[in-house]
Amino acid sequence: MQTGGNPEGSADTSDAVVDAHTHVACGDQERFPMAPTGVGSDWWHDGRGTAEDLVAEMDGTGPDRAVSQAVVVQAVGVYGHDCACAADAVRRHPDRLALVMSVDMDDPDPDAVLDRRVADIGVPVAGVRLFGVGTQAPTWVHDGRGSAVMAAAGEHGLTV
Repeated sequence: MQTGGNPEGSADTSDAVVDAHTHVACGDQERFPMAPTGVGSDWWHDGRGTAEDLVAEMDGTGPDRAVSQAVVVQAVGVYGHDCACAADAVRRHPDRLALVMSVDMDDPDPDAVLDRRVADIGVPVAGVRLFGVGTQAPTWVHDGRGSAVMAAAGEHGLTV
């Protein structure tokens, strides 16, 4: 997925429609165990919401307004901060999907987690989601962890 501008020599994407916030679920519980966090809705309970469902819906929007690309944002409500399912969706549809991963901001060293995950995830990462809904007050906003993750994201060229 092309991000940013229209570099010389690249395809014209001025009419492209990009869904900037989607989620996916993977039906394979062994490879992608669900770890519901209790936040969000239960859209994933009925087995829908796979990467294939998403791409089919993107294609089904009609030829004059087809959604050409989508950003898969880590579904924290389904998988917590384990981005393996979302990364797999992007791996299987790299021309259509981009990844926004998440990091557990309650971790004592979330910037190090971000560094490791970007290095190990196996697909390009477009951004990072700082998810401030959970069981604890978001003290990371004021205690330096938020700033550290934003700095690490900047070093990796990620959108926050």
